[in-house]
Amino acid sequence: VNRNTIKIQWKINGPTTKVDHYVILMEILGVKTIVGKRHNVSDSNYFDYLDILTNGEGGYIIYEIVPVLFDFSKGTSVKTNGLVI
Repeated sequence: VNRNTIKIQWKINGPTTKVDHYVILMEILGVKTIVGKRHNVSDSNYFDYLDILTNGEGGYIIYEIVPVLFDFSKGTSVKTNGLVI
C-alpha cells in the first residue's frame, strides 16, 4: 500500500466452515513473529490483512498465514512470496 503498510491477500479453495480465524506471522532472518489475526468472515473466499510496520522492520520479509480451526488445532499454513523492505 505504501512504505509502512503491507497488504496481504489470500484465497481459500473449498469450504471454510471449519476455520475459526487466521494467524498472520512475519518471518525475518528465520525469526517468526505474530503480527495479527483475521477472523473467518467473508462473503467470498477472499481475505486480506494490512500490516503496518511500526517497529522498523526491514530486510527480506515472508508472511505466513496459519488457519486455526474451531477446535483450536492448526491447519495447513501457507507462505507468501518474499519481499524486500
